[in-house]
Amino acid sequence: MKLPPKRSTANRNHTLHWQPRFSPVPGVTLPVLTARGPLIIDYLHRAYRVFEKAMQAHSRVIVCCFTLTLPLGITLPDDAHSNAAIGRFLRSVKSRVTADLYRKRSPHKSPGNYSAHAA
Repeated sequence: MKLPPKRSTANRNHTLHWQPRFSPVPGVTLPVLTARGPLIIDYLHRAYRVFEKAMQAHSRVIVCCFTLTLPLGITLPDDAHSNAAIGRFLRSVKSRVTADLYRKRSPHKSPGNYSAHAA
């Protein structure tokens, strides 16, 4: 039986996580989705720290995961292979949340904690 690789072939600095449960700190075990392949341990730790920070600052937190993909068959922008697309996406989401809060005349200000990863 061949064991799954421990390191990413695309980036040898990334350690892979294949198990359905992840333990970021002692005493905490979380389910993770690995059906589409392994996850990167450094990214799991960073996402957990962002979530933990948000939970310390707020009584209610929503977590959303977005996988950005660029369409096939079109000419891609020059920065398609960088983090620029993620930056534009995050600015757009923050702008839409801010506009929605303004429209609703909400007294709340959402800081929008996030952890972005390029695969």
